Amino acid sequence: MQVDQTSKIPVLHVDVWYSKLPDSAALNNSLLTEIRVHKAEDERLMPYTNPGCWRGEKRYKCEQDLFSRVRAQMKTILMSYPLDINPDALNLSIEYWTNVNSRGGSNQIHSHNLESSDWSGCYYIQSTGTGAIRFYTEQCLHQQIKPYMPFGATVEIFPEDGDLVMFPSYLLHEVMPNPGDRERINIAFNITFTARV
Repeated sequence: MQVDQTSKIPVLHVDVWYSKLPDSAALNNSLLTEIRVHKAEDERLMPYTNPGCWRGEKRYKCEQDLFSRVRAQMKTILMSYPLDINPDALNLSIEYWTNVNSRGGSNQIHSHNLESSDWSGCYYIQSTGTGAIRFYTEQCLHQQIKPYMPFGATVEIFPEDGDLVMFPSYLLHEVMPNPGDRERINIAFNITFTARV
């Protein structure tokens, strides 16, 4: 049978968006100052925290500088997909927390697919040389796809200082152990969309 045209309809396709924020050094310095004060004032661990990881939920004075950039990136992401709604018609609410991983610190496989979460991400303030974040599809994790087939392999990213990684909240991921003495410091977040009225 002769085929004149081939069409592709994505089914298992999931995108992870990875970028470096421009002029991130000043933002990182401001965030690091606030995070170190926060950690010194509140050493207790949040529930479900993994060994070697400190988490905090304080709101930072410079959060607007970070999340104005996150919102702009989220709009760019949404505009790349054929959606039934204009991204400008959506309100974006952002919940965030801080992670500080010392040597050996990691985060087990999980997703952020909470009842109200649509997209998730992580901004890396101090991360160069501190290990990878690894992504899985359900089919990959449960060995339903051979590793050499499309969508069958895990995806690893080794973030550096100033990098922003964003992905759908349902996507499974884990943070690999920090191999060195430099702390891995980042801000993780969830984004929820609601239609403007």
